Formats: sequence, structure tokens, C-alpha cells
Amino acid sequence: MANPYRYLPELRGLVLAYERSWVLVTALVTLTMMWQVQHSPADEASKLGGLGRVTNFEMTDIAGRSHEQSAWRDTKGVVIVFLGIQCPISNGYAQELARLAEYSAARGVGFLGIHGDPDVTTEQATTHARDFGLKFPIILDPEQVTARQVGARTMPEAVVLRPSGEVIYRGRIDDRYASIGRQRVAATRHDLQLAIDAVVANKLPEIAETKAIGCQLPRPSTKN
Repeated sequence: MANPYRYLPELRGLVLAYERSWVLVTALVTLTMMWQVQHSPADEASKLGGLGRVTNFEMTDIAGRSHEQSAWRDTKGVVIVFLGIQCPISNGYAQELARLAEYSAARGVGFLGIHGDPDVTTEQATTHARDFGLKFPIILDPEQVTARQVGARTMPEAVVLRPSGEVIYRGRIDDRYASIGRQRVAATRHDLQLAIDAVVANKLPEIAETKAIGCQLPRPSTKN
């Protein structure tokens, strides 16, 4: 008669291997979650105080024009909108963003669009701007330096800055979207425009932060 216990050592080995692999998976998941928390754009913005502050801004747009923070002192403020080429909600706001860019220019406020998706190329961004009628400067920021400074996580998401770079508003463009899949026929509150009016008047907006509805910013690229 065969010994019924002869396979116990092998079974114990399999159990131990399974337990070790499970511990490894758990550790990897925990580390990933910790990385995401430690590298959260909103967390980095909070370290800078308030809603964040843009510092050392010096970038070139897709048309080859240079944009430096030192030039902001000649404005009433600056609007930055984070865009997504393949995000339907972001694209759905193209007409409103074009209007707000003109609204801002007439009041001495700068207006910039930023693509934080590291996969977006200059050619793609140029075609996208042409197809959707975006005539304001568009900048590629694959490392999401500015997004981290201001705490942006969503496409589209807008921030309004004082000439000093201090964020006085961050969030949605308006309240057209209550949530993903829930859309009003027309917006009832135009948060970005109200924040533009506030920065022109050298005041703070009544509501400084709202939840942006759209597509999540992808992971940034890393320098080699």
C-alpha cells in the first residue's frame, strides 16, 4: 500500500511558494499606492501653499514661440487649461475655450493650453488645435511639471494665476457636466470666466476650487 503522506513535503513547498508570491504581490501593490500618493499633483501643489504656485515657467509652444514667467508681470493674470486630444469632454469644450481665450485677451489676461500626455507629439497637437479652432498658444509638457505645481489631474482642467504665479482658481470650466455621463443642456455657472473676472479685479473668486470632470491625466514621462 502506498504511503499517503509521501507528497506532504512537496505540498508544503508549494504552499510556502504561494505565500511568498502573495507577500511579494502585496508589497508591490502597496509600494505602487505609496508612489501615487507621494507623487500626487495635488499633494505637490499643497506643499507650495494654497492651491499651488507656478515657478520657473519657461516653455516653448508648438509654434516655436517662447513663454517665460517673467512676461506675466505685464498681464493681469494667466489662464492655463490642461487639454486632452482624445478626451471627448475636453474636445467638447473647444468652442468655449476659444471664446474664453478671446475674453481673456480683451482683459489683459494670458491664456495657454497644455498637453500633459507624454504621447502627444507636436504634429498631433498642431493638427488638433487646427481642427478644433484653438488659436491660443499650446504647449507640450510631457513631464507634467506645471500640472504638479498647480495640482491638476484632469483633462480639461483650468487654473487661473496671478502674475506672480499664485493659483487663485483650479477646477472645471463650467458646470455643464455634473459627472461623467451626466450633462446639462447648458451651463448655469461659468466658473472659469468668474475666476478671470476676479483676477482682473485683483480679487479672489467666490469659489476657488471646483471638481473638474473629464479624463484623468496619464502618467508623465521621466527624464532619461
